Amino acid sequence: MIGAKLSGDLGAFAFFVFLSHRYGEAGLGLYSFAIAIGSSVAALADFGLYDFTIRELNNPARDRRRFLALVAILRILLSLAAFIVLVALSTALADGEGRFAVLMVVGAQQILVAFANGCAAVLAARDDMAFPAVIEGLARLCGVGIGIGLALQDLPLALVLIGPILAALFQIGVVLSRVRKHEVPTPQGGPPAFGAKLGDLVRTATSALPYLLSDLARRIAIRSDLIMLGLLVTLSLTGLYAAAQRIVALLLFLPHFAALALLPSLSRLAHRDQVALRELGTNACRIGILVGLPGAVGLVLIAPDLCRRLYGNEFEAASALLALLAPLFLCECVRSPLANFLTATGQQDFRTRAEWEALAMALPSQWVGITLAGPAGAAIAIVASELFLMVRMLLRLRSELDIEIVARALMPAALGCALMALPALVWPLSIWLILPSAIPIYALSILLFSEVRQRELNTLQEIYAKRPLQKTATGIDEDG
Repeated sequence: MIGAKLSGDLGAFAFFVFLSHRYGEAGLGLYSFAIAIGSSVAALADFGLYDFTIRELNNPARDRRRFLALVAILRILLSLAAFIVLVALSTALADGEGRFAVLMVVGAQQILVAFANGCAAVLAARDDMAFPAVIEGLARLCGVGIGIGLALQDLPLALVLIGPILAALFQIGVVLSRVRKHEVPTPQGGPPAFGAKLGDLVRTATSALPYLLSDLARRIAIRSDLIMLGLLVTLSLTGLYAAAQRIVALLLFLPHFAALALLPSLSRLAHRDQVALRELGTNACRIGILVGLPGAVGLVLIAPDLCRRLYGNEFEAASALLALLAPLFLCECVRSPLANFLTATGQQDFRTRAEWEALAMALPSQWVGITLAGPAGAAIAIVASELFLMVRMLLRLRSELDIEIVARALMPAALGCALMALPALVWPLSIWLILPSAIPIYALSILLFSEVRQRELNTLQEIYAKRPLQKTATGIDEDG
């Protein structure tokens, strides 16, 4: 499952690198600015229904079929509304640089992907996450292939980006057919009626509103740097920053999706076993520290060589920006399990409020940072806002998680990072020298700690191995 998602992300990243060589800094800046705008608009199409669907379908008291009917109607209406907003924004931001067409194409693709992911949420609630992940990976790879083929014909950027739209339509068709097969069986009396009263739709949308506000805040916050750069500086500088930001964004997929895979289990445990819930949440945060800290340090070590190999000498200045953005990986590794723990335990209102507080901090600091230091200021501001959000969530959950046990993961992680950085002091900062030495050194270093061997290895086996979790105190088998 994770392999399928990762293959799709790697394909999209390869397409991004291809565009950087084909269309240069300005073209890459326009594409990245369009993704930032389109992703924010797509939050309206999703309306927070992804997390809301997973949580509610794991509620035994919920009328499953009626709930799905309401969500399906809402998604169609919201997608149409999002397209209208996209047209308005694209028109307002259009200028002489071909922004309108690129904004429209990229935004439409983002809205279609949000609809496809909404269908996949129904399967995710059943722990059937592998199938939609495989389809998404295949669709993205096909979109990349079509896009590269169109680019080789020297077509404008807007036409090249039609490939991902076709892939998103394919993804919707396949995932929707799977949902209809498993969730909409035809009873003897005929197919189910999918009508819904306006009041039911309003109540469902109102219940999902905190999830929308949370999702919207996150999407704008993580893209606020690119949005502000696209508005305040040239597209070339935006493209330079985007080259570094995209590398970090690719890595952020790993903790985000790993934590998302835990949401169904966390939601079930929240209704059944508080002891097991506390244990799973604590261990997930510890793993976030043990993975996130070396990931951030390693990214700093290989930043110059990585940017040069990927983008060429034209993007050499992106390496300093990549080093500044590296702490985002640690923030995401810790924040993602905390955020899903809040959602699973019915604390979505606090999660939403904290994410809007971080956004309120990010936007003015972005403006000041870009005005004073350009792209470097944007990087510093986004890292500061993400650190604030991570600490805010930790403080909120200090009584529900074993924070002392979580904090004890810092010692082995710090020692492992110090030891793995030693080769960089002796050898040239080459990826092919740093990675083969740093990874085993770090792994062996943290395994010297008995708590890591007992907690993390057992937790990883229970969550991600192809076998069910050990029985909880309630005697119920929970599959990870």
